[in-house]
Amino acid sequence: MRFLTIFILLISLLNAKDRDFYYSFIDSNGKQIPTKTKETIINTLNQLDEVKAIALDGKLHEAFEKLKIIKDNNKVSLLNADILILYSELVIKTNSKQHINSASNELEVAINSSLIDQEDLLKAYLILIDLKLNINKVEDARYYAQTVVDIFDDEEAKAKGKISLAKIFKYQKDYKKASKVIFEVLSDTKDKNIASIAANELFDIYLLEGRKEEASELMRQLLATNPSFYSSDYIVANQRVDLLLKLDMTNFAIDILKNLIITSKKDDILEQTKYKLANLYMKLYDKTDTYLKLAKILYKDIIDNYPKSVNFDNSSMFYDEIKMRQKAILPNEVADKYPDNEAMQNKALLQELINNNFNKKYEDVIKMKKIYQDIPKDVLKRFGYENVDELLDISHLGLIKEYLKEKDCIKLSVILKDLKTDIFKDVIDDDSLKDEFINCIREVPSIENYKQFKNIFKDTKDLDVYLILEAMALDVEEIDDALYYSSKIEKSKDKEMLKEEFLYKYQILKIDNNSGNLDRFFKNSLENSYLIEANLEKPIIIDFYYDFYLYLIKEGKEEEAFKILNSLNNKQNEFKAFVYSPFVESELSRLLKKQNNFQDAVNYLIQALQHAKNIKPDVEVKLYYDILTLYDNLGQKEQKEIYLQKCKNVKIEENFYKNMCNGINP
Repeated sequence: MRFLTIFILLISLLNAKDRDFYYSFIDSNGKQIPTKTKETIINTLNQLDEVKAIALDGKLHEAFEKLKIIKDNNKVSLLNADILILYSELVIKTNSKQHINSASNELEVAINSSLIDQEDLLKAYLILIDLKLNINKVEDARYYAQTVVDIFDDEEAKAKGKISLAKIFKYQKDYKKASKVIFEVLSDTKDKNIASIAANELFDIYLLEGRKEEASELMRQLLATNPSFYSSDYIVANQRVDLLLKLDMTNFAIDILKNLIITSKKDDILEQTKYKLANLYMKLYDKTDTYLKLAKILYKDIIDNYPKSVNFDNSSMFYDEIKMRQKAILPNEVADKYPDNEAMQNKALLQELINNNFNKKYEDVIKMKKIYQDIPKDVLKRFGYENVDELLDISHLGLIKEYLKEKDCIKLSVILKDLKTDIFKDVIDDDSLKDEFINCIREVPSIENYKQFKNIFKDTKDLDVYLILEAMALDVEEIDDALYYSSKIEKSKDKEMLKEEFLYKYQILKIDNNSGNLDRFFKNSLENSYLIEANLEKPIIIDFYYDFYLYLIKEGKEEEAFKILNSLNNKQNEFKAFVYSPFVESELSRLLKKQNNFQDAVNYLIQALQHAKNIKPDVEVKLYYDILTLYDNLGQKEQKEIYLQKCKNVKIEENFYKNMCNGINP
C-alpha cells in the first residue's frame, strides 16, 4: 500500500471578516451607515467573537445558546450571513438534530440568493455540504460539492470540493471511489494544509475499510509531519483523541493532547487538557512507575496553578492516590482523608493488600480475604489487575513457602482448602518446593484436602499430579483410588516417575493385601533393581526389604534373599530403626550357622539383644539358648555359662527353650 508523505498547515477556524468592511459601508442611497448602526454592528461582532472563543474552549452548547439569542435578536441584515455561517457551523459541531434541517434550508437560500459574501462563499458551501449529509440529502450534497469544484478557480477551493466529494462517497460506503478522490488531492496539491485535511479524511476511510494498520501508519505520518494539526480546535482534537483511544492507538492520542498543551494559550483549555492527559496516564498504568510519575506532574500542576478549576478537587485526590501507590503515604491516611469517597476507600483497601504482599504479611491478607474480594473491578483494573485473585494467589503461594520453610504442616493443611489449581501447579512444578510440599501434606493427612485435590485434577493427565494424588490417597487409605493413580503412572513407562512412585506403590499393594499383585511387584523389583537403588535413602525401604526378603524365601531364592537380608540389616543400623529386630539378626545368624560361620552367627544374635526393645520372654529365652549353643560350638565355655544363666533367669512358664536351658548342667 502506498503512503503519501503529508505536510501540514494549521487550520484556521471561525475566521472573522475584516471589520473595516462594515465600518466603511455605504448604503443604497450613498449615505454612510449611521453611528448607532455601526455601534450595533461592532457590538454584534464582539458578541460573535465571544461565541467563537467559547466554542474554541470546547463549550459548544454554551456557545450555541448565546448565538441563537444573537441570531434571533439581530436587526442588521448585513450581519445575517456571518451569523448564519457561524450558526450552521455550530449546529454541525453540536449535532443539533432539532436545528439541522432549518439551518440547511436557511444557508441554502442564502447561497442561492447571493446573500453570502464572496470571501465566505467557499466556507458556506462546505458547511452546507456537511448539513446536507447530516439530513441524508446525499444528492444535494454531491451537487454542491461538484459545484465547488466547478465554479472556484483556485486550487485550494477545488481541493476542498474534492475532499467533500470523498466524504459523500464515504457516506455512501463507496470507499474505493472515496480513496481515489483523496489520492488525487494528495497527488496534485502542494498546500500542506490541504494535504493534512485530505490525510485526515483518508484515515477515516481506512478505518471503515478495516485497514487499521494503514490508518495507523497514516496517522503516524500526519502527526510526525505536523504535531499541531489538531491543536487549532479543542473539540475536534478531543474527538480525535477519543477515537484513537477506542482504536488502541494510545500513543497518537497522547501526542495530540501533549501538543494541545504546548500550543494552547488559554488557561481553560490548558487545564482541561492536562487533566485529561493525566487521567489517560492513570488508565495506562503498567505496574511500573512511569505513567504514575507523568500523571503526578500534571495533577500537581493543576493543584498549583488552577486552584479554582472544577478539576482541582479530583486532581488533589488523584495526587494523593499516586503518592499512596508510590508508598509515600499509607493507605489508612488516604482512607481517613476521604471518608465519604467509596472509590478512594476501595483504592486504599487495595493498596493495603498490595503493601501486605510486598511486606510478606500473607497471613494478614488471608484474614481479610473476604473484604478484599469485594473490591470493585474498575478499581482493580486501575491498579493493573484483572481481578483480586491475582493478588490473593500471591499471598497463598507466599504462605505455602513460609509454612514449608517453617515446617508448619498443620497451618499448610488449613490453607489448602482455598488452594487453586494454578497455585498448586506452580508449587509442584517448582523442584525446590515439590518434595517438601508432598511430605508436608502427607504429614497431616486430610480426607477433605484429598477430595479437594481429586476434584480439582479430575481431568488431569499430569504424572506429577497423579503421584501426589496417589500419595494422598494412600495416606487417607483410599486404596482403590491409589491403585488407579498407580496404574496411570505405570502405563507411562516414565522411569524417573516410576522411581519416585516405587515405595508408594509398595505400601498401597501391602495394604490392599492382594498376594498375587504384591508378588508381581516384588518380581518386577528383582528384575529392575534401579527402582530399589533410587529409594535407598528413604526409611520406608526398611519395610520393603523385610517383605521382599520373605517373598524371596518363599520363592526359594536364598542367595538373593541373603543379600536383601543384609541390606535390611544395614538400613536398620543406618537409620537407627530396628523395626524388625531380632528377626533380622536371627535370620542372618541362622543362615551363617548353616555355613558353619559360628562367630558371626553369635555376633548377630548378641546385636539382636541390643537392638530389640520390649523383647518378649519367649523370644528372649530362645535367643539365649541359640547364643549358648553357638558358644558351645565355638568351645567358649565361659561365654556359654553366662548366657545359660541368663536363660535360666528368664521368668516364663512352660517354654521349650527354657526347659532346654534348665536341663543343661554347667
